[in-house]
Amino acid sequence: MDLQIINFYLNQSPDHKGRFLKDILNFSYEEMEREHDYIQWLFPLSEPSFINEEAPLLDENTLNILKDDEELREIIKRMFNSIIMFFLCTKWIDKPHNYLRISRILRFLSLCNFHEDMQRLLGVALKVSVQNPGKVSNLTLKYWLNASLSGL
Repeated sequence: MDLQIINFYLNQSPDHKGRFLKDILNFSYEEMEREHDYIQWLFPLSEPSFINEEAPLLDENTLNILKDDEELREIIKRMFNSIIMFFLCTKWIDKPHNYLRISRILRFLSLCNFHEDMQRLLGVALKVSVQNPGKVSNLTLKYWLNASLSGL
């Protein structure tokens, strides 16, 4: 089993740029928008990222640990709370790379059984999309819905 994700979550090892989770969680909204390679560390998936080739991959064993370990679940909750504030407090809709971030986060939350948080993020994304007609394509909206169902 690869412990890279777990060690990163526990602040025992850094990401590929030497940043610990505590550093990323202290990013300003500007830094969160500007940096593009941290989101794959916070919300890893089993498929390689085309944005960040050095991002860890979520394997089945790690996923099972993330589903069961209360300390890790609290850490994921803190990460989610940080990112949801970014989406609530910024004009993320103007930057299409944020659509990919939302897709990744929805899928990760669904896989890890964080269904209430997943629904909260999906609700925020859909509300902002409706308030900004024409910004988000129907294909993206469909992808968000499918991503949110991936772990069910």
